[in-house]
Amino acid sequence: MKIRQYGPMLVALALTLAATASLARAEDAKPAPEGVKVATVNGVAITQSAFDRELNLFQRRIRRSLDSLTSDQMAQVQDSILNDLINRELLFQESGKQKIEVPDEMVQKEFDRIKGRYQDPKQFQTVMEQMQMTEAGLKEQIHRKTAVQKLINQEVGDKIELTEAEAKTVYEQNPDDFKQMAQVRARHILVKVAADADEATKSSAREKLAAVQTQAQQGADFAELAKTHSEGPSNVRGGDLGFFGRGQMVKPFEEAAFALEPGKISDIVETRFGYHLIKVEEKKAEQALSFEEVKGKLMEKLKRSKIEQQMMTYLLSLRKAAKIETFMPKADAASE
Repeated sequence: MKIRQYGPMLVALALTLAATASLARAEDAKPAPEGVKVATVNGVAITQSAFDRELNLFQRRIRRSLDSLTSDQMAQVQDSILNDLINRELLFQESGKQKIEVPDEMVQKEFDRIKGRYQDPKQFQTVMEQMQMTEAGLKEQIHRKTAVQKLINQEVGDKIELTEAEAKTVYEQNPDDFKQMAQVRARHILVKVAADADEATKSSAREKLAAVQTQAQQGADFAELAKTHSEGPSNVRGGDLGFFGRGQMVKPFEEAAFALEPGKISDIVETRFGYHLIKVEEKKAEQALSFEEVKGKLMEKLKRSKIEQQMMTYLLSLRKAAKIETFMPKADAASE
C-alpha cells in the first residue's frame, strides 16, 4: 500500500488545525521529553513530543485498514509528518513577521468549544494529563493555529480570483461529473425485530405489520398509519424518508423501493432492522444538473484547488528563505 503524502498543500488546509484536534483523538499518546528535538526552523526547535503526537494520530487513522507498515512506508510517513511540522512553524513565524493579531477572546472561545466536547470535566483533565499538556499549552496551540489560518487567508485565500466563466468551462468539459442519479422519495412503516430473534418473535412482528398492510390496502392514510404503528425515527414525519438514491439504504429496502411505482405499497420487506412496508411517493430519473444548480459548490471546489496550488508556491518561498535543520533518524522497523 502506498502511503499518502501529506504535502505542503494539506498543511495549509488541514494540518494547521490538527494541534487542537490531537487533544480529542490521541488520548493514549505518550510524548517524549520536550528537550529532544527533531528539527529547527530559524533556530526554533520542533520537539520529539510534537512529532510523536502527529505520528500517533496517523497510526490511529490507519489502524483499521493496515496491520503493519514496512520500513519504507514508515520512513515516508515520518518524512511527511516532519515536513508538515516544519511548514507549520514557518507559517507561524511568518504570521509574527506580518504582525497577525489573535485576540484573547477568540482563543478563549475556541478553548471553551474544545473543552465542551467532554461532558465530564474530569475526562477533559485526564486527557490533558495523558497528553502532558496544560490549559495554557492548549491555548498556545489554539493561538498558533488561528494566527496561521489568518496568515493563509491574508496571503493566499483573499488573493484568489475565480470567475463564473472559469467554472462554466469546467462544467461544460466534464458533463458526467454533474449528474443527479435516479432517486426515490418513500415512506415506510417499520416493526423492529432483532436479527437474532427467534421464529416466534419474527412471526408475531410479521402478523402485526400484515394487519397494518391490510388497512393501507383498504385506503387508510399511509402517513397516519406510520405515525401510529411505525417503530422507526421517521414515524413523527409519517414515515417520510425524503429522496434517496441507490447505495443509501440497505439493499432489500432499496430494491423494493426502486421497483415500486409512485403511489404503490410494497409487500412486507425484511431487513436487518426488522419488517417494513414501503410506499413510494415520487421518483426522479437520472438527469443532468444545470450550471446554476451546481455553480455554488463548483466554485467553492475550484477555489479550494487554487488555494492548494498557491499554498505550495507560498510555502516553497518561505522554505527557501529559512534556515532549516533536521535530526530525524531513518525508520528502521515496521510500525504496528
